[in-house]
Amino acid sequence: YNNCVIIRHGNYFTFYGNVHQLYIKQGQQVKTGESIGKVFTDDKGLSVLHFQIWKNNIKLNPSLWLQR
Repeated sequence: YNNCVIIRHGNYFTFYGNVHQLYIKQGQQVKTGESIGKVFTDDKGLSVLHFQIWKNNIKLNPSLWLQR
C-alpha cells in the first residue's frame, strides 16, 4: 500500500492506502476537505487509492458512505 494514513473520527476510522506523497504528519488534526496526500501513480498511469472505513474493529462498506 506504499504509505498509509489512518484518521480517527471518534469510534470510526478511515484508512487510505497507496499514498505516494503525504501532506500531513502523525498526530496532526485534519479538517473536512483537507488534502492528506497524493495517490501513487504507476508507470502505466494508473492511480488506485485503497480506502476503508471501520467502526471500532468492524470493517464497513465504504460505498454506503460515499453516496452521502
